[in-house]
Amino acid sequence: MKLIGRILSMLVGLVLAAVVAVWFLSEQRLGKDHTADVSVDSSGIMVTSDSASVARGQYLAHSLLACTECHGSDFGGQMFVDSGAMGRIPATNLTSGKGGLGSSYSVEDWDRAIRHGVGRDGRGLFVMPSEAYVYLTDGEMSDLLSYLQTVPPVDREFAPRSFGPIGRMLAATGQPLFPVDRTEHDTSRPNTAPVIPGVERGKHLAKVSGCEACHGASLAGGKVAGADPSWPPAGNLTPHAEGLARYDLASFSKAVRTGAKVDGTQIDAKVMPWQSYSGLRDEELRSLWAYMNSLPATETPK
Repeated sequence: MKLIGRILSMLVGLVLAAVVAVWFLSEQRLGKDHTADVSVDSSGIMVTSDSASVARGQYLAHSLLACTECHGSDFGGQMFVDSGAMGRIPATNLTSGKGGLGSSYSVEDWDRAIRHGVGRDGRGLFVMPSEAYVYLTDGEMSDLLSYLQTVPPVDREFAPRSFGPIGRMLAATGQPLFPVDRTEHDTSRPNTAPVIPGVERGKHLAKVSGCEACHGASLAGGKVAGADPSWPPAGNLTPHAEGLARYDLASFSKAVRTGAKVDGTQIDAKVMPWQSYSGLRDEELRSLWAYMNSLPATETPK
């Protein structure tokens, strides 16, 4: 009995030590200040009340960038993750209402958050797809922020984010929880986005809309980095037999706009925000199609 007692005491001690180690390591990562890691140059971003700029920004927010998928149709934010195991993580209120960022964020703050995934407090943002938005041009950022300043204020406050045991375990073991860790912060970008329909425009659209974030740098699909483990593998968007070789432009456009795949199955809107992408223009879909079919036909990673 004494031996069993000693063994149990040792096991309890090991468990407690593991819990303390996970808490300490996760706290270090979750609270890391990324300010010094990110160089922000917002000098080219001009926020205006020009109606054309606001209209372009509205289109970006609602369609190409799918901002409403996380921040809600009124941009007042919503609870993005609400799980005892993972934690409670809100998507922030972007308006100028109570609890929102719109009344306090400067252009530089917005730039750091959107294109780099870092909040004003220096911590990494959990839900901001900065690995895609880092490719937004200054012109696109100008339009987006011009639109956001016109959004009606919404009074909606959230408690600060908190992480549960699974969230802390993932953080402690170095899993890619935060887009700031996956973002090419020093990437070069054109001053304005390509406007002529074709491969180069399609490449830009694919980057800023987040195709690479889920389908991988090669767009060959497979397991989605940093996503919920229950998510299915991302589809293959190269002209491989497993991917776009099964589609033509019409069926590809239908899949993007309605979620209906060529095999008759439906894309889960929680995984791929086709309801937002349904607003993409015909020339944008043609450009995406041209770009994706210019890529090497690549087998889906297993």
